[in-house]
Amino acid sequence: HSEQIAAAVGATSGKEVIVDSSKEITRALFLMRFVPGSRVVHLVRHPEKVLQSNFYRLEKGSGFKFLRMRFTPRRWFGPFLFASAAAWMIGNIMAEVVRLFGRDRFLRIRYEDLIASPLEQLDRIEKFAGVSLAEVKRRVREKQPFNVGHNIGGNHMRMAGSFVLDPKKASRQGLPKRYSLMVQALCWPLLWKYGYFYDGKKKGYQERE
Repeated sequence: HSEQIAAAVGATSGKEVIVDSSKEITRALFLMRFVPGSRVVHLVRHPEKVLQSNFYRLEKGSGFKFLRMRFTPRRWFGPFLFASAAAWMIGNIMAEVVRLFGRDRFLRIRYEDLIASPLEQLDRIEKFAGVSLAEVKRRVREKQPFNVGHNIGGNHMRMAGSFVLDPKKASRQGLPKRYSLMVQALCWPLLWKYGYFYDGKKKGYQERE
């Protein structure tokens, strides 16, 4: 039935390739188990950068979203940032479980690598998925904007309507040291596996098995 649904979506949309950008890891597990032709691209980002974004939102007063609920504490951010770090760890452990269902159908891309060398990472995705990304790579090379679709909600980049993938764009800074140490203490097994400890500058990255 799953393959029939996928075929029906493709026929209705007139597209040969269907991209599901869901952030729910259970969706990836479903596809890997029941749709043989599916491929999973796992985009992972250093948890410290994730916490930086959450810390910025908490300080700004826009709140912290967790388990489909929004919290707006005025202080005592620690428990919420701990929950964010724990969620990163649990989510990526679940991604490792998904990978067990077909390593040849699973590709991991680090966000930092995608920003630093987008064409190289797009080549990896193109080869893995077996689809042409020539137009995407052309837009990146020429620094042309990408339009953002279905932006009912999201961060400021999504709400801007478009974005340009620029490796020189600075990332947000300002996470207090105590939270950085908390991330390293809680997430170190996957930080090591994904190359974040021994490979600070991306070059020579090889994922640990």
